[in-house]
Amino acid sequence: MAQVTPSGAPRPANPAPSLPGSGGPREPDVPEGARPPDGHFADIPIASLGGWDVPRIQAALNGHQLGNFAQSALLVEAMIGDDRIQTALNGRTKGVTSRHLHTVRAKRDRDGLARRAVERVWRKVFSDELLDQFMMWTTMLGFVLCEVLWTAETDPELGDIWVPYLKIWHASYVWYDVAARRYVAITQEGNVCIEQDDPHWFLFTPFGSYRGWLRAAVRSCAPPWLIRQFSRRDWARYCEVHGLPIRMIDVPAQSSAVDKARMFSQVRNLGAQSTIILPNQGMGTGATQDGMKWDVRLLEAKDEAWAAFPGLIKDCDMAIQLAIRGTNLVSEVQGGSYAAAQVHADEDSAYADSDCRKLCAGATALMRLFCAYNLGDSDLCPFLRLEAPDKQNKTLLAQSQLNAMTVIESAIDRGIPIDVAAYCERYDIPLLGIEEGETLELDTEPVSDPESDDGATDVRAQLIQLIRFGEAA
Repeated sequence: MAQVTPSGAPRPANPAPSLPGSGGPREPDVPEGARPPDGHFADIPIASLGGWDVPRIQAALNGHQLGNFAQSALLVEAMIGDDRIQTALNGRTKGVTSRHLHTVRAKRDRDGLARRAVERVWRKVFSDELLDQFMMWTTMLGFVLCEVLWTAETDPELGDIWVPYLKIWHASYVWYDVAARRYVAITQEGNVCIEQDDPHWFLFTPFGSYRGWLRAAVRSCAPPWLIRQFSRRDWARYCEVHGLPIRMIDVPAQSSAVDKARMFSQVRNLGAQSTIILPNQGMGTGATQDGMKWDVRLLEAKDEAWAAFPGLIKDCDMAIQLAIRGTNLVSEVQGGSYAAAQVHADEDSAYADSDCRKLCAGATALMRLFCAYNLGDSDLCPFLRLEAPDKQNKTLLAQSQLNAMTVIESAIDRGIPIDVAAYCERYDIPLLGIEEGETLELDTEPVSDPESDDGATDVRAQLIQLIRFGEAA
């Protein structure tokens, strides 16, 4: 269906890509009618110039609210040079990059071919380098747009395949057409309207495609970031002035100009040497007349005005940390605060869980296209999940697994229907040859030999043996 403008006139069609595709002379042997788009668009070089002040930041944030990301994207690139924002972003990003992919094969993928192919392609497409930029733009701007470069490669199982590599499109060349409810990419060929499920583009909007950018961290981080820069600059100026206090020289009124010049030269040239000669023209030891004493005094600040600078910077640090990671105690923990830090670490993990779920939901659409182009059926795409590294206590994990096997045995003995595979997966008990989500039916009759004649393993007998081994131990 042709797109139309608010006035009813037909919307111009998207320009064709001007650069050749990445397939090369060899083209994969794909199912009939399943072929990814050819060619790719040329991006525009970035020219980020000039500093940032209050009026420019206000203009950038106002444009961001209206869906114009040209200045807010450049503002983000300036902000990531700050050490606090770098630290907060690194913590948020590692919540995704530190996890490993776990897949559950689709029911139609009986031999697991699509599942294994997706796992191999995931490591190529969603590399740590790409995810670092991916999470930075997503967190700071509320969205990220990538061009999909379908590249011909050879897979060990599938042979020649199309691999959807992602090229992040700089957000300063993206804007939102409110009338059409579409994101628009600015290319050297012209404006390209990003349609939903367009195989040429991968648009990730974790907060929603329409006005989800209002959840961007740049809106809440820009003010404290600028205040932080000003505070550090002013603190440095304060230290420059008050860190080198003024030296005042008391000279006798009747001393000669030569003696005064010599004294002034000694004080002015003080560096690493801290000793100078102070002649005393008094009446005796320890006694002086007014106007007859040589002396050097320091004129320095005695108030606590300097404490305003670290206090303001600390407040800005907290605001930035809370906006990006949702918690600050994991980075500000002090002695005696382990329990509170553990609570905040759990909240930090909740942010990582949410980021991973949203990423897997968006990546599933791309992997479905991969299965459609290379296997002829998008429904072969497996279920994707990013799992956190195992930080459980091994002793407690073994005890929970033993308790879980006891529950399974009791349910089987009482004839209670139970999904053994799902229950074991919940307690991290791996079952060889059993896929997650499958229903495992066990024979309630006891078996004396766990190994049957055909070599198959009776799971119930093995579980009973493990339980008895644990009780014996």
